Amino acid sequence: MYLGIAARKHDGSIDIGFCAHDGTYSTDFAVHTIEAGNDPASALSNYILPQVRRYQEEHEYKFVGVGIGTDLLQLSPGLSSRIWRDLDIVPLVFGWDKGIPSVVDTQGMEVDELADYMARRCIL
Repeated sequence: MYLGIAARKHDGSIDIGFCAHDGTYSTDFAVHTIEAGNDPASALSNYILPQVRRYQEEHEYKFVGVGIGTDLLQLSPGLSSRIWRDLDIVPLVFGWDKGIPSVVDTQGMEVDELADYMARRCIL
């Protein structure tokens, strides 16, 4: 199983999109909203890790890779290392802001679409 995670910050809150993918189809997705607070980096990490762990346990899945965009890592720089250390999932960071034109306009995507895109990029 593969996972895509995306986040977008709004006025005082953060929308987090999750997408589970089995290599052929997206099997599940969810969008959660959390309060950003004074430390959005910690809030994101402390929310995402237990959610992923719980999902794996409830569905008896093991995610082997997680696609994460650079915009999420700007919000929570330590997230990818914590995912690898705490959940034993290989994080793959995908960026489109390095002057390389993107085939897909990620700025116009909703957070759930972006999470699905990250999961599919992870598979490739």
